[in-house]
Amino acid sequence: MRGAVWIRLVIALACNLMVFCASAAYKCGEVLWRCDFTPAEVEKYALASHRLSGTNQVGVTVKSADGKSGGGAAYFKTLAQGQSALMKIVPDVAISGVIQVEADVKGVGLCYGLHPYNGPKIMFSHRDSPKGKMRYPQLPQEYGSFDWKTWIFVSKVSDTAEGLRFVLGLEQAKGEFWIDSVRVYRA
Repeated sequence: MRGAVWIRLVIALACNLMVFCASAAYKCGEVLWRCDFTPAEVEKYALASHRLSGTNQVGVTVKSADGKSGGGAAYFKTLAQGQSALMKIVPDVAISGVIQVEADVKGVGLCYGLHPYNGPKIMFSHRDSPKGKMRYPQLPQEYGSFDWKTWIFVSKVSDTAEGLRFVLGLEQAKGEFWIDSVRVYRA
């Protein structure tokens, strides 16, 4: 029994290392889209606050001076596992091909969600084609408390992809989560 656990752990670590190495191997090309949570972007993408009015409230807001470099940042807060605070953004440009998504993030007290895909989330969902399968690639998640860092993920988006949207925030998980900037590059 103990040997099987070690084998699973080694396999999981090897898979994570391969994903990390593959992501690190790409160099950023042209910027296809970015959101820095500026006042103009808050208005453009209708990123209004949702259910966040006091220090003990659950919800989403954009804070004008909470970002990594003193600019805007999206802020998400939940008080218990099973609660969600999410924001959806539909980019105003076509995104396809091999892309690299980067986001500057910070977390406080982030706990695991109810399912492996829950927790702090930066996901871009899309349909491969008009009648194709839905895809839900997302940046790797991290838990606990950490200062500003950059999360990176590389993926391929079909030229016929439709309905691309970013889903940001905390899903079915507890904690506080900031996103300073989301960038999509051609890889």
